[in-house]
Amino acid sequence: MSHAIEDIATPQADAASTDFLSGFISEQDFAARRGVTMRTCQRDRQLRKSPPYVQIGRRIYYRIDAVRQWLMGLEQDNTLTVKAPRARSDMRRTNQAPTQYSRPSVGSASLVSPRVSGETKL
Repeated sequence: MSHAIEDIATPQADAASTDFLSGFISEQDFAARRGVTMRTCQRDRQLRKSPPYVQIGRRIYYRIDAVRQWLMGLEQDNTLTVKAPRARSDMRRTNQAPTQYSRPSVGSASLVSPRVSGETKL
């Protein structure tokens, strides 16, 4: 009875075949690699600004290939020249003087508390 080398199970080969999370990183590792807090990752996920994820129980995992694709999607081409958006025509500044608002004077009746003549408060 002879066994081929491929038929003999080694501890390393056995561990690799049972590790169903190979190719994934945890949310904690993802946050650490990005240099942000886990709360930022959670917020990005809620705003749908994160790579695709897998939730197992309460834990979040990201597929490494999906993270790489997501990062490539964020890549910006620096050969394009982007100009700042111009203000709308109704928002442009004009040479008109600013509108003057009148304030009530200090001695006006609306700001002075009513006082009964002849009485003084102590």
